[in-house]
Amino acid sequence: MKPDSTPYTFRHPEANDGGTLWQMVKETPALDLNSAYYYIYFGHAFSKTSLITEKNGHPAGFITGLTPPDDPDCLFIWQVCVAASCRGEGLGLAMLSELTRRVNPIRVEATVTPSNRASIALFTALARQYGAPWIFEDEIFPASCFGKASHEPEILFRIGPLTPE
Repeated sequence: MKPDSTPYTFRHPEANDGGTLWQMVKETPALDLNSAYYYIYFGHAFSKTSLITEKNGHPAGFITGLTPPDDPDCLFIWQVCVAASCRGEGLGLAMLSELTRRVNPIRVEATVTPSNRASIALFTALARQYGAPWIFEDEIFPASCFGKASHEPEILFRIGPLTPE
């Protein structure tokens, strides 16, 4: 069977996309599931620093991101989700590249657990795409921060400064 060559479309999410985003994360065991309200609010308050991707009118992936109040030059990526049916097509990098182009930050940051090889590869690929330096070594949130919840430490992944592609 020939792969579907239908192009992806990118847009900023809206509050009414929240339920769909929540469902996508629920179907992605590697991601931490936040409340439905979180995704609704992100679509409302952080739309310009987030992105939803569709293919044939159906959600294919999304990124939630924000600009920290005390660091306007930074785009902090909270969550990247690619639908199972779209994995392996480079969609994660395409979304991250599109969002970075739209926001035009000097730096991109995210926290990643040491075992999340897919996210490490994704952010490393973005750094290579921009020819930007990156670090992945600062344990910003040790496992002890998560209390009794079993959770790996979160390591800060910092890319930048970015130069135009």
